[in-house]
Amino acid sequence: MSLPKGFREWLAKESAAWNSDGLIGAEQRERILARYPEDATDSGALAFALRTLAVMLFGASIFLVISHNWADFSREGQLTIVFTALAVIQGAGLYFFLKGQERSTIIGHLLGCLMYGGGIALIGQIYHLDAHSPDALLAWCIFTIPFALLLDATVLHLVVIVLAGTWLNMETDHYAWRERALHHGERLVFLLLIAPTAMAAYRRARPALAGALAWSTLFLWFMFGGHTPAHVFVLPLVIAALHPTGDPRGRGFRFIGALGVAFVTLALGSMDSASHNRMAGNFLRHDLIFSAVTAGLAIWAIVRARQRQDSHAAWLGLVAVLALSTSLLGSLNVDNFRQRDQLWVLIVAIANVTTLLLAVTLIRQGLGEKRLRPYVYGALVFLGWLTWRYVDIEKELGYLGMAGIFLFIGLVLFGLAMVWRQPREAEIAEEMPDFRPSWLEAMVAKLMPMRTRLLVGALALQFGVLGWMVYDHSRPLASGERFLLVCEPVDPRDLTKGDYVILSYGFQAFNSTQKENLLKEWNQLHPGPTDLNASFSYTIKDDAPIYIPLKKGADGVASYGEPTLTKPSSVPFLLTRKGQGRWNWNNGDVRAGIESYYVAEGTGLAWEKLRNTGKLFAEVGVLPNGKAGLVALKPAPFATLQAFTHQPLERFFVTLKSAKPVTKLISTEADFAATFHPAPVNGQNAVTPKFPNEFVLLHTLPETDVATTIEFKNVRLNNGYLNAEVQVIRGEKQTFTTRPQAAIVISAKDLLGVSVRDDKRASLLEVRIRK
Repeated sequence: MSLPKGFREWLAKESAAWNSDGLIGAEQRERILARYPEDATDSGALAFALRTLAVMLFGASIFLVISHNWADFSREGQLTIVFTALAVIQGAGLYFFLKGQERSTIIGHLLGCLMYGGGIALIGQIYHLDAHSPDALLAWCIFTIPFALLLDATVLHLVVIVLAGTWLNMETDHYAWRERALHHGERLVFLLLIAPTAMAAYRRARPALAGALAWSTLFLWFMFGGHTPAHVFVLPLVIAALHPTGDPRGRGFRFIGALGVAFVTLALGSMDSASHNRMAGNFLRHDLIFSAVTAGLAIWAIVRARQRQDSHAAWLGLVAVLALSTSLLGSLNVDNFRQRDQLWVLIVAIANVTTLLLAVTLIRQGLGEKRLRPYVYGALVFLGWLTWRYVDIEKELGYLGMAGIFLFIGLVLFGLAMVWRQPREAEIAEEMPDFRPSWLEAMVAKLMPMRTRLLVGALALQFGVLGWMVYDHSRPLASGERFLLVCEPVDPRDLTKGDYVILSYGFQAFNSTQKENLLKEWNQLHPGPTDLNASFSYTIKDDAPIYIPLKKGADGVASYGEPTLTKPSSVPFLLTRKGQGRWNWNNGDVRAGIESYYVAEGTGLAWEKLRNTGKLFAEVGVLPNGKAGLVALKPAPFATLQAFTHQPLERFFVTLKSAKPVTKLISTEADFAATFHPAPVNGQNAVTPKFPNEFVLLHTLPETDVATTIEFKNVRLNNGYLNAEVQVIRGEKQTFTTRPQAAIVISAKDLLGVSVRDDKRASLLEVRIRK
């Protein structure tokens, strides 16, 4: 066993003193020193860490200087900077590799892999991409793995773990609104991404890397948005049971697994049958594949432990099996069982026994390894169980019963302290056997002479990914048909993206009729049993292609046809994807990848002012396959997008009886008479609008004793579609009640539809007008 430099120097000094005092002979001293050599990898570790940090800070400073002047470069200049920086940094790492300078090689390629991730982000900014953000993390992670494997560098493996975990949570959070999703594919991809790191951690004894892998299982805990399958909590303890007792690489898994199992068993052991269904429906769920794999690994761990006569690991495996079985029973809907109460008593009993077994197992392992931490963990699990039980029964105990509980807990703590002072468990030696199967070593032996070519190949793959991004996203700009789309930008700030404008378009939010038509079309294209209660959001799959026909006006401004699931064959169209999520997605029903436009630092407010005056266009290039790319933002001519002439409806009051807010478009005189009653003021009679040449747009609220004013704002017409915003201003409380209302008279000429939203952009009314 090797020792760090400081401990090795202490041992040499002390053994010399022991020799001079006659405690050991010179030959014995030499044998002791030979048994504990100095750890070569520890030498210069701090200097390596400082050099790595210094190089990264140096790179960050250059990156920020370039970012400050980024808008001054042309698109070609920006691309040249990205590719040149990646080539120089990765080339430096390759140069140090050929020189045999291992640590400089690692620093160079670490910085190069970080530059590769930055290159993905910068190319996305150059082409104003609003793609699925987790895909960028996935590409970054996949093409960093070859460098981590070829250099066998712990720091690069840690980067892979962070990227894989971040991708997993971004990808699953993207569909977080789907509470019942189990994310089979995402979990499998995550495990495959960290598999090379796991191989590296066990091929060479690296407990720190194994500990990082153990903590990475926490990514699995937080990916389900409060709907976590129970086996996810048990899996780390199963992995810990696969390690021989005394192997430091199993300690992280044991801690995380004990935490998860204690949580599950304490929760199940304290619930009554009334709260069970809520717990089972919202939290403890199972999927057969992963639950079966976890159970199989636990049983295998028990068998392996018994073969090597390792009772500690066998007990860990047994606890994992019991926890998995208990959670499986707990996830069942027991309402359908005749023996409901008896079954629930069994679940609670097994959960409590499992908690106590976990505590005893951890205490025994702490005693066997002569390590205080697992001993304390076991004690804490036991105390947690006692406290949980006390909370359940404290109302029935009274003061004397509570005093007895506290006395018992104190005696338990005293007893645990005495046991730690006088342990009876046999001490377990620390061992970390390397995992070097013959097939793996044969593969490594074949690849080692090819490392230079493989590193060049890995670098070529990174360049290939960036090159493909440039090629794929430059085509709409170079050869796509140009359209002008009316947009409404906002200007958030993002530390990772700088200033950018989020754009939304009229085709993104579907009205109820469009959703019904798309749902019918989906059912026709996918025949089978039809759910009468099915909705657009849950029936049509996320990322399903939805096509938006385009028609270019004489001024170049596009109008939108009805969305369809069938690709149009005779007219230009936008290819959009169905879905709504948290990563750069707007509040609409679809996205086309043209929702973000990056602008020079500090210029976002100018675009926002153009939005507020209704004069902003996005110029896009659209390929024949519907793929679109943003070309530029352009101020719109005032004649193209102008305020719509309207006038308030005066001397009428609403006669509707409704306890909810009402927004409606009145297009007939009969509907108007049923909604309003004239109220002459100062001798001036009420004038009825001239139907059918004029329509009335109404928004009214229920009766209230708070002074309330309603105003129509930003009333504009675009390609025949009227857009308006309702603003509600509330004042002080009054001694009487009124029914707040606002109504405007609009021209019906060439009017194709009306869209009304509140000041938070929530839809109040969507109407298509049939001519």
